[in-house]
Amino acid sequence: MKKLHKILIASDMSKQSDSAVQIAHQLQQKMGGEVTLVHISDVSPVWDWPATEFQAKNILGQFQTELNKSIEARLRDQMVRNKVQFEISIKFGNSQQELLKLIEASKADMLVMGHRGETSFFGIGSFAEKMIASSPIPVLIAKNHKAINTVSALLDPARFSQASIAYTKNIAQAFNAKAQYLTFIADLSSEALMNIPFVMPSYKFSEKEKLEITENVKASIVSQSHDVSVHDIHVEISTLATGKALKNGLMAQKADLAIISKHNRGAVEKLFIGSVSKSVLHEFEGNILVLPE
Repeated sequence: MKKLHKILIASDMSKQSDSAVQIAHQLQQKMGGEVTLVHISDVSPVWDWPATEFQAKNILGQFQTELNKSIEARLRDQMVRNKVQFEISIKFGNSQQELLKLIEASKADMLVMGHRGETSFFGIGSFAEKMIASSPIPVLIAKNHKAINTVSALLDPARFSQASIAYTKNIAQAFNAKAQYLTFIADLSSEALMNIPFVMPSYKFSEKEKLEITENVKASIVSQSHDVSVHDIHVEISTLATGKALKNGLMAQKADLAIISKHNRGAVEKLFIGSVSKSVLHEFEGNILVLPE
């Protein structure tokens, strides 16, 4: 079983990030590693009176010292209510940039954070989505801290991810959980195609075609992963949108943790979370581990 060496928790000290604290604690117990509780404050005072450069730096320093004390006290309160004890790191500046710097400097293996939906930890937009898109290490989005009994890898049949299978096996082994593998195939009678005039609206995969597709996909996964059992592979053929189809598949498997690999292909794409990852992030109510490409 592969061990973790360093886990970072991005916290805004709220109840929503308590799940991240709890999940990180579970990971530490099962997979080892040091854990650091991180808060990044982008608070910057606005000066409405003239001051010399020396005065401004002195007052700003005092301000940050007092703010640092307040943040540390609240982080310690969070650890007390969650009955954990971690290292603390407090940074000032742009949340995304500072967290990326800390990931690099600490050589962290995994980032754990909560998710509020459309709002971020530190203010504007979805901070979770920004970190998923830009992080060079796996990002675990903790939506609850239930026991992990089933780990499900979401596999893209067009771009097979060995990393997803490896992480699924490793975490399932650490938590003595069941490992499962889910892939999604869109039926040609999907709602999107039904709305295109020149597509035959009455066409659907026959049961024979569905069986053939399912068996071919399963065989492909087994051949590329060697020790994955065909009985643990689930192929979903659905007319639903990808996010909803994967959500339904994960719910049917009773997944506690979904693992998905993102597919960034360029610098611009690193600014945005992929459509499938975003769909799963917002549709699935369980915990989600997003792996970098």
